[in-house]
Order: sequence, then structure tokens, then C-alpha cells
Amino acid sequence: MTGPDRGHRVTDMSDPAWIAARIGDTARRWGSADRRVNATLWWYSASSTISRPLLHAAVESRPIPRPDPQRFWLRGSMRPA
Repeated sequence: MTGPDRGHRVTDMSDPAWIAARIGDTARRWGSADRRVNATLWWYSASSTISRPLLHAAVESRPIPRPDPQRFWLRGSMRPA
């Protein structure tokens, strides 16, 4: 279930059409016509969103959660503005 309260499943990243739409969102947000730049900006945002819970757990000396792609949701910067 996608939506403003949940975000998107990490498994959405395996869908080429979904990725293309996110890169298109980035192009509109940043005003860039260069697809490579937009893809890089999007991946930088996505990768930091994905790794954040793992890094927080490590810094706070908590157990690092085992990633479960079916339960892991992308939030925040992953939604178009």
C-alpha cells in the first residue's frame, strides 16, 4: 500500500517504471534536464533514506534491524514535493 502516510516499499525499486517516475519527479523538483544528474540526485536521496535506520541503530548501540524488503518503507524525501 503506497500513500502519503506509508511512503513506498523498497521493493518498488525493482520496477523500472517506478524508478523512471521518481527520476522524473527529481527533474521537476530540481529543474534539471540531464537524466544522469537526476538519477544521481534521486539515488543519493534514496540511499540515505534506506541506510538511516541502520546507521541510527549502530550509533545508538542498538541491535541493527534485519532488513525485510516487504516491510521496509521509504518515507520523507522519497515523496515528490
